[in-house]
Amino acid sequence: MKKLMMDLETKSDVDITKAGVYRYADSPYFDILLFAYSVDDNPVQVVDLASGEQLPEEILNALTDDRIQKHAFNASFERVCLSVWLRRNYPERFGGCLRQLPQPERMAMHDGGGCLSGLAAEPCRRRSSSTVTATKNVRGQSPDSLFLRAV
Repeated sequence: MKKLMMDLETKSDVDITKAGVYRYADSPYFDILLFAYSVDDNPVQVVDLASGEQLPEEILNALTDDRIQKHAFNASFERVCLSVWLRRNYPERFGGCLRQLPQPERMAMHDGGGCLSGLAAEPCRRRSSSTVTATKNVRGQSPDSLFLRAV
């Protein structure tokens, strides 16, 4: 493997446009729903993390391998989100700090003009009387309860 292209679909109860990526990803309700990737320009693979699928070992290894060039549509966003998610889901392996993933300048911006998976998840909120609570977007959930927009 020489090149890894990736795109994330995430969710959080925090509005990223108001709070920024760090507070968005720091929320206890933050999660990565889909991880789309392509290795060395091969067909795109999508891992449905929301349904319990796991990232392949070779992808986990590639994320911290300096010899592999990483490309992302929004490199700074992907770096922050992946760092938080990996620390939470693989604490024994990625429990250190954000420096385990390449700095944004080492993750090249994807120049293809579009996302690999074609969707971006926005905060999913359900109103109940005077409170707003976050809910997890899951495949098969009623479409009117999902807040997805095409990128």
